[in-house]
Amino acid sequence: MNERKPAREKPISERTLQRIRNFRLMDDLFMQVCFENNIVCVQLILRIILKKPDAVPTQHPLHSLQETRSRCLDVFAQDSQGRLDNLEIQRKAVAPKRGSLHSALLDASALKDGEAFSRLPEAHVIFIMECDPFKGNVIKLG
Repeated sequence: MNERKPAREKPISERTLQRIRNFRLMDDLFMQVCFENNIVCVQLILRIILKKPDAVPTQHPLHSLQETRSRCLDVFAQDSQGRLDNLEIQRKAVAPKRGSLHSALLDASALKDGEAFSRLPEAHVIFIMECDPFKGNVIKLG
């Protein structure tokens, strides 16, 4: 019988180990790898942050009408009432207008051609940032 010997694992360099130690969920690529195909984990985060036990997460690419700005959302979810939620994890501060872009893309992708605007679902865009871009100020939208 021909038994295959396990391949010898190449030792991980100290440089690579240090890079791995520096990863955090705030790092976009690391977060994508941790959350990819891990619906249970994403649902737990949505339950904690949004207090929505029935949100169903997906990774959701959105395209603008002119194809000038497209985004792949970090976390996109829809609950049983049809409400949409977009969570974005950012290490750097983002301009408040970026939330407007995400909201517009959610709205544009929510309706089929010719569907009435009154059918737009409630949508939320939430940025989780490492820093406070508003310096402790509270900003209420809507």
